[in-house]
Amino acid sequence: MRHIREVDGDAHTVIMIQVENEVGCPGATRDQVPEAKTAFNAPVPRQLMDYMVKNKENLVPEFRQYWEAAGGKTSGTWADVFGGQPMANEIFMAWYYALYVDKVAKAGKAEYPLPMFINVDLGESIGQYSSGGALPIQLNVWQQGAPGIDIIAPDIYLPNFAEWCARYDRSGNPLWIPETRGDAANAFYAIGNHAAMGISPFGIERQADATTPLAQAYGLLAQAAPQILEAQAKGTIKAVSLNSQHPTETVQLGSYTLAFSMARMRQPAPAPTANGDNAQASSYAIVISTNPDEYVILGSGVQATFNGPGPSPAAVAMLEEGTYVDGRWVPGRRLNGDDIMLDYDAPNKAIKNESGQGFRVAGGPPMALHLQIYRY
Repeated sequence: MRHIREVDGDAHTVIMIQVENEVGCPGATRDQVPEAKTAFNAPVPRQLMDYMVKNKENLVPEFRQYWEAAGGKTSGTWADVFGGQPMANEIFMAWYYALYVDKVAKAGKAEYPLPMFINVDLGESIGQYSSGGALPIQLNVWQQGAPGIDIIAPDIYLPNFAEWCARYDRSGNPLWIPETRGDAANAFYAIGNHAAMGISPFGIERQADATTPLAQAYGLLAQAAPQILEAQAKGTIKAVSLNSQHPTETVQLGSYTLAFSMARMRQPAPAPTANGDNAQASSYAIVISTNPDEYVILGSGVQATFNGPGPSPAAVAMLEEGTYVDGRWVPGRRLNGDDIMLDYDAPNKAIKNESGQGFRVAGGPPMALHLQIYRY
């Protein structure tokens, strides 16, 4: 950290530091050296115990439930407080890893106080990840044991991306994803639904060519960054990520409910990658409410109809494609006719107070739309 300060303290090329890498113990759930056994059979440290008692109502639910299932004790050995199950071993390991990493982080910050984070090796069950890492159930343990760490960041390679985002976007922990698959849908979802500070696909240099879907998605996100940041601050932004297992989603934002589904692809879906992924075939969108009857949509492979409260149908007043130049919206072509009709069954749509109108963004490079809605 002293070296970074000396060579980069003015330019600020380095903006954040990862302390260690995927901290944890592979294989067994607990260290078995004599010192570790002695610590495990000693009382849970008061620092952790007092924190749990004081903040009981605000603990991560699964951590609190595990503690209460073991009797909710306020003192005792690790096995007394957390039960004689493997998770007690993991919580024990998490606490002492956190204490160690905190010392490392604070020593570095004493030289140059950049924000510091740890990344987390994820897994669905014991044995599939490294014991003692900052898994969601240990989030509070790490926050209390390592206050010198500013962000606990998940490496998300597992398919249930949205679930992992939600597990780490809580307890005051901002979402930052330092490793993941190169899936544009994931970037849009994390930024749109969880105000992610950033998302860094592993091996991104292999997808950096400007013609790749990921590069095109990052290009659009960069162009729209000022509006995205403003919407994140106001809470007027949401996102959807759709695939064959999750083909539809309904979003309530502004004055309307938008019913998203997958749209036709403008180009063939890419072949599966070496590990079997077909991640880029996903459909995704960020939707921003800019006024009560006005939206910006950024995405690929989605379509949506909309309706609002009350007896009047909602229809398209104006729909235009466009781009961003220096962060400002520049309109392109205006869409109407077949471009805005998603359901031509006007009589039955009218019974439901719907118009059948909406917007469609075919698959391929992501696009930006500006939508205005009216009632009649």
